[in-house]
Amino acid sequence: MRPDTLSKLAVTAAICATVASGIAVGMANGRINDLEMQRDIYKSRAEDWEGTAGIVAQYADDLADELKIRSKLDEKLDVEYAGIFKCTAYCTEKWSHICGTGTGITASGQPIQAGVTVAADQTLLPYGT
Repeated sequence: MRPDTLSKLAVTAAICATVASGIAVGMANGRINDLEMQRDIYKSRAEDWEGTAGIVAQYADDLADELKIRSKLDEKLDVEYAGIFKCTAYCTEKWSHICGTGTGITASGQPIQAGVTVAADQTLLPYGT
């Protein structure tokens, strides 16, 4: 072979090696970027899970405290059967419709408080006034 042909082959081989190296580096950088993105996603999920675990743990502690309080109250309460009663709930909506007048006032004149106010026919209760 002629020296000129050898130098062309050497240059061609060098160019091919450079291109192959560039492709390999590009693929490696792509994989690195993919792994970094996955790392960030899993880190974010772990932080969310830690936050949720903290909330759940606090909720469990609150429930445990409530159970302790209830057990102490149960020791002091005297429970007796009072019979079967018909219950009616108050509606807290501020307009007249199927379940109320919308005034937000009880028959006794007191304002309705959601989750607090209940109705009772006091003539049926032994301690009614």
